[in-house]
Amino acid sequence: MAFHSVHSPLRAVEVLHDQLLAAFAADASLKPEQILVMMPDMAPYAPAVQAIFGRFKRDSPRHIPFALADQPDPAEQARLAVLAQWFDLPNSRFERGELLDWLALPAVQTAQGLTASDVELLHDWLDQAEVFWGLNAEQRTAFGAPPEYTQHSWQFGLDRLFAGYVLGATDGVWQDIAPLGAIEISQSAVIGRLNQFLANLAAAHQFFSEERTPQAWQEGLREHLPRLFQASPDDAATALWLTRVDGAIREWCDDCARANWQDALPATVVQAAVFERLSRHRLTQKFLVSGVNFATLMPMRAIPYRQVYLLGMDERDYPRSQPRHDFDLLADRYRPGDRARQEDDRYLFLEAMLAAQERLVISWVGRAVEDNSPRSPSIVVQQLRDYLDTAWLPLDGAALSQKLTVEHPLQPFSPLYFGAPDAPWFTFDSDWRRVHDFALTETPLAEWTPTEPCTLDDLSKFLKNPLDPLMRIRFGISAPRKPEDSPDHEPFDINGLSDWNIRHELAHSLRVEAPADADLDAWFVRVRQRVTASGRMPWRSGQWQERIEQPLRAQWQRWQAVQQGLSEPSVLPATILPLPAHGVALACPDQTVQVHADGQRLVCAWSDSKLVDDKKIRHEKCFEFWPQHLAAQLSGVPVETRVFGKDCTLAFPSMASDEAERQLTVLLSAWFEALQTPLPVAPNLALAQCTARSDESVDQREKLEKAFMGDERNTKSDHDTVSWMARFWPDLDTLLAAQTERAMHHQPDLADQIYAPLMQGVALAKG
Repeated sequence: MAFHSVHSPLRAVEVLHDQLLAAFAADASLKPEQILVMMPDMAPYAPAVQAIFGRFKRDSPRHIPFALADQPDPAEQARLAVLAQWFDLPNSRFERGELLDWLALPAVQTAQGLTASDVELLHDWLDQAEVFWGLNAEQRTAFGAPPEYTQHSWQFGLDRLFAGYVLGATDGVWQDIAPLGAIEISQSAVIGRLNQFLANLAAAHQFFSEERTPQAWQEGLREHLPRLFQASPDDAATALWLTRVDGAIREWCDDCARANWQDALPATVVQAAVFERLSRHRLTQKFLVSGVNFATLMPMRAIPYRQVYLLGMDERDYPRSQPRHDFDLLADRYRPGDRARQEDDRYLFLEAMLAAQERLVISWVGRAVEDNSPRSPSIVVQQLRDYLDTAWLPLDGAALSQKLTVEHPLQPFSPLYFGAPDAPWFTFDSDWRRVHDFALTETPLAEWTPTEPCTLDDLSKFLKNPLDPLMRIRFGISAPRKPEDSPDHEPFDINGLSDWNIRHELAHSLRVEAPADADLDAWFVRVRQRVTASGRMPWRSGQWQERIEQPLRAQWQRWQAVQQGLSEPSVLPATILPLPAHGVALACPDQTVQVHADGQRLVCAWSDSKLVDDKKIRHEKCFEFWPQHLAAQLSGVPVETRVFGKDCTLAFPSMASDEAERQLTVLLSAWFEALQTPLPVAPNLALAQCTARSDESVDQREKLEKAFMGDERNTKSDHDTVSWMARFWPDLDTLLAAQTERAMHHQPDLADQIYAPLMQGVALAKG
C-alpha cells in the first residue's frame, strides 16, 4: 500500500505514469490489463490521461496501452450541444460565432450541402460583411433593438454578399447596401446555401416559439430536424445518433399518448423529455478492454486486479455530494435502511480496496497549486490511514501512514527526482534527466549571415522591434497575434484601430482620386455613405466629423498646399550599401522625389497616425521613415523628407551624403548584430533614456520603468507592444544589467547609436 500527495490532477497522472513504469520494470509478469485506475470523477483527469499516456508511440519504451471508460463521445457531445441550442432558438441572439460553430459539425455541413472549405470561406465573408448577431431587424426587436436597426444582422450580411455577386467589386452604394467585393461565379452556390440555412433557422425559430400538442411536436420535429442534421453515407455514428433522437421523440410521444395528454406544451418541456431519454446512452463504457483501465468509481467495477490505483481522493470530491431537491422527502425524514450516497461511496471504496490483490496506491491533491497550502484527503482515506497508525507501529516509532506517503514537488523537473537512488522520488522522463545530468552553460549562437540583402523595411522593423531580426529573419518565428475582438458584439464606438483602418483606406482613395476643392464635400459624403453602409461605423454614430472627416480634411489640405508648389516627380536610382566586414549589404530601392519652387528636393510621405502627443514628437512613429530618409541622401543631392500626419507635419532636414552613409552603416551593423544575439535595447526605453540624459530634472528610474514596463495609464510600453520583449527581458533591471555588461566590454551604447540620431534629425515642419 502507498499514498501519494500531489498538487494537481495533471501531476497525479504524471506520478501514476512513472509508478506504472516502475511496476512493469520490477515485475516482468505484470501486464497492463491487470491494472485498474479509478477516480470519483473522470472529467478533470481524462484530458491529463490522454496527454500523458497518449504522447508516446507504440515503439517507445515509455508507452503504456490504456483505455478510458465512462467517457462521453466528444462528437456526440457536440451534436447534443447544437441540438440544445436549436431547441432554444426563441431565446437565441443568432450570434455569428454560435452559428459558425454549428456549421463546423460534419452532420450540419452535410445537411446544408457545405464543405469544410466552404465554411472557411464563410468565416472570411462574414468577417468582411460585419455580421455580428440577429437574423434580421424584426427578430432583434425581441432584444430591445429598434425596428429600423438592420446593420450587423445576418440579413445585412446576405444583402452585401448578394450585391457583391450581382454588381461585382465597386466602391458605390446601391439602395443603402455596400456590395462585398467580387464574388466568383463558382462561389455563388455557397451564398445560396447560407441563405437556405438561415431560412431554415428562421422557420425553426417560429416553430419552437409556439406551444403544440405532443403529436404536433413529433410531426414538426421530424420535418425540421433533417434540415439541420444529416449523416453522410460513411458517417454511421451520426446515423445511429439520429435514429436514437427520433426514437427518443417517438418514445416521449407514446408516453404522452398512454397518459392521455393532449394539451399544448412549450419547447422547453419537449427538450427536457427528449434529452432525458438520450442521456441513457451518452456514456461509452469501454471497460475491461486491453491496456490499463481507467474508470469511474461505481458499482460493479471493483473486480479483482493485481494492482489498483485510486486518483482524486480529495476531501471535497469523495464521498461525492449530491444536490438536495426540495421535493426529496428522504432528506428530512431519514430512516435506517434508506439509501445514502455517501454511504454508497464508502462501500465502493471498500470494494476497491478488496479488489487489489497485490498493491493499492491512493493519491489526492494534497497541496494547493497556487500557494502550496495543505489540503486534506478524503475522510475515508483519512480513516484508513488512522487505522494503519493504530494497528501497526514501525520500529522507529514514526506513524506508518507517513512512512507510506510520498509528497511530490510541484513540477516534474524538480531536482528531488534526480537525487539518491534510494529516494522515494524518481522519474523515467529522460528529457528532464538530461537537463539535470549536464551543467547548464550559455553557448553563444554561431555567426549567421542571411542569404538575402537587408532592406529599408527590415531596418524600420528593427527600429520598432530590436528582436525582429533574430526571431523573424533567422528563426522564422512570426510575431504572436493579439486576440481578436469577439465576433458576436457590434461596435458601439470607434476604437483606435478602427479609426486608423478607416482613415488609412480613405486616405489612399483620396490620394488616388485627388478630388478638386470644389468636389471635396461631395467626395466625403460619398465615402461616408460607403463606410456606413458597410457597417464599419457604429449605427447612428455622431463621430464621423470629429474622428474621420475633420482630421482627414485638414491633413489633405496640408498635403495639397505643399504638392501645388512641387514639380513633376523624378526618381532617385537604387543603390547597394555593402558591409564587407560581415558579408551583408543594404538594398536601397529607387525613390520618388519632387523639386520645390525654391529648388529644395522633397520626398513626401503620408502617415495615418498622430505624430505629436502633449506637444512632444512621437519619435516611435518616425521609425518607418528614418531609413528611407537616410537612403535618399546617398545620391549626393540633398533631399528633405516631410511626413504628413493626422495632426501635423514633420520634417527630416537634408544631410551630407557621407553622414547619411555612416548612419546607415551603423544601423546595418546593429541589425547584423541583432541577427546573432538578443540586443539589450528596447525602442520606448531607448527614447526615454535619450530624453532623460538631456533633462537631469526628470526622475530617470520612474520614467524608464514607465516606458519599459508601463502602468495603468500607459499601455504603449515595450512589454505591451514589442513582441518577445518580455520573453528575453522580463524586467527593467535585467535589461539595464545587460546594458551595463555591454558597456564594460567597451561596446557602444545602443540607444545613443541607433535612436539618438533619429531624435536629433526630425522636427516640426514650418507652416
